[in-house]
Amino acid sequence: MRIASTALCMLIPPGAILLLPAMTSRFTPPTRAQQLAAIGLTTALPPPLQRALEPRDDFQPIPEPEPSDWLRNHAEAGQTFDQFTRSVPNRPDNYQTKLYLQPLGRFNESDAPSLDQLRRFTAAFFMMEVVVLPPSDLAQDHITSRQNPWTGQRQLLIRP
Repeated sequence: MRIASTALCMLIPPGAILLLPAMTSRFTPPTRAQQLAAIGLTTALPPPLQRALEPRDDFQPIPEPEPSDWLRNHAEAGQTFDQFTRSVPNRPDNYQTKLYLQPLGRFNESDAPSLDQLRRFTAAFFMMEVVVLPPSDLAQDHITSRQNPWTGQRQLLIRP
């Protein structure tokens, strides 16, 4: 959505209803040809990774974004597998050997999986040791929050 550099002022009489056009989605789910182009050539990859990247119907395609979804409101170019590997993503090495999970504030296990379940799942998924840290005190750790104006959900801003 392009925002004009000058403001538009309107006088709306009391009791009037103002109808504004809905934002249109900038994101279009990729076609099968676009998916294959994004994957690129896999012949130089190890066989397990080649199999993992074979386009099959094991997963549902990404749907059209909902009104409050990121892709509905922010244009993103996407990324091919080759671009991802050239970006030197974070990977385990001799210094990065563990993942840490830290609850932000009180963690109510009646509303979510237990911290131990999350730890075990994360360890299995990333094939790394995972350590659960004590909960962070939101007030003491200077974590700011806001209510998302569209979803009403609380969002936290954490600065390193």
